[in-house]
Amino acid sequence: VKRYNGTSLADSTIVNRHIFVDILRTINEASVSSTPLISNMPFIIDSITEPISLNGEVTLAHAIFRYNTFKENAIEDGLIEVNKGILYDVIQNGTWLNPYNENYTFAFTSGTEICSKSSVKYTILNIPQLRNIEVLNLFFDADDGHGYRNINTTINNQISVNYASDGEKHLRLKVILQDGTTL
Repeated sequence: VKRYNGTSLADSTIVNRHIFVDILRTINEASVSSTPLISNMPFIIDSITEPISLNGEVTLAHAIFRYNTFKENAIEDGLIEVNKGILYDVIQNGTWLNPYNENYTFAFTSGTEICSKSSVKYTILNIPQLRNIEVLNLFFDADDGHGYRNINTTINNQISVNYASDGEKHLRLKVILQDGTTL
């Protein structure tokens, strides 16, 4: 999935429930801990697998993770050492040299692909295991002409929307992190 630039959705930036689950599995498998980062994966997957909603209820889930990658020239720039195949941090004159770039993964999905009602009740799940960073604000745009709505970051939220017309809707979720970073 390519990075969404905040303005135009494209096939390469849309996340459906299948891609979302793949993202969660990738995050879980990339963890360097002996315990899985997301311990209740089956429950989470079950909570977002209602492909058709006949009653107008749609569940949304989101994941926000901060992760690090090595800087492209970390070895060449002397930010890490490799000794007998083992990587070591470098400390120079008592100062740790940071070999990492900080990145974010932010994705959300609807568990429902088809909803047969023009009145929809969205439930935005708050699943603490799906974030490893503090969130200041979440904003949801239901593509109903009302723009972004501020939603609570600590509880499950329910937002009722009445659409004027049928058809495909592009849902958007925006997050502002504690440090002011907007995703």
